Amino acid sequence: MKKILLFSTGLLLFCSSFSLAVIPPIEFIPYTWEEDRERTPLTEEQKELPEFIIYAGKHLQFEMGTQSAHVYSTSHFKIYLNSEEAIQSNNRIEISMINLIDIVDIRARTFTSDGRIIELDQESVREISDDEVPFARLFAIEGIDKGSEIEFFYTVKSGLSLFGSHALQQLAPCKKSEFSITVPFYLQFDLKPYNADLRVDTLEVADSLSHRFRVVAHDLPELRIEPFSNPLANVVSVHYRFVETILFPGLFKFDWDEAGRHFH
Repeated sequence: MKKILLFSTGLLLFCSSFSLAVIPPIEFIPYTWEEDRERTPLTEEQKELPEFIIYAGKHLQFEMGTQSAHVYSTSHFKIYLNSEEAIQSNNRIEISMINLIDIVDIRARTFTSDGRIIELDQESVREISDDEVPFARLFAIEGIDKGSEIEFFYTVKSGLSLFGSHALQQLAPCKKSEFSITVPFYLQFDLKPYNADLRVDTLEVADSLSHRFRVVAHDLPELRIEPFSNPLANVVSVHYRFVETILFPGLFKFDWDEAGRHFH
């Protein structure tokens, strides 16, 4: 891990000093959702499920300044809840504060079964406590009843990280699961999906000096956890790693063998 920290620090200092002279800083662009939307139409089969994840998204964004660099991570969910167990499992947002600098934004809204919309932003969301969940901040999602759809996202800020993994598959059936990482154009990343044949897209970001790498999975079954089994071996997931900077190809290299030693 010490080697990775030194590697990250070296890359940061090098790219920052180069960008100070040639490339403007890459600033964080706040995440947004669709304002004033209607609740998601579901099929009759989907409505009968106790819990159905309509959307699960994880979006990373690099901010590269002249003296520092950070990663902003946004988790975004839309979930249909049709049982008391599902409501109890999803009536609060849990944000682990381990290795985080700050919670940048948090928003939540509930589409109730009788057609009401209850919306909360960072100023109005209610923080709660639970001694059984240490090193985390908890926020209540209000107004949930059987047949509700909830939506929430939160963005957190942390230090620079050049590799990681994300589980696309969830503990309930999922209509759409998405992972993306947005980085400065001079940084090249490689994404590798596991346990599913998924395409990796490279997208340009409008009015930005960044590009985005993205993986999307559709109609994923729930992840079943069997006794005495390792569910992570079969979960549909994506691993990502920094490859090199095109400013000076070959100067900083990070291969899958090196990244693999730190995933577990």
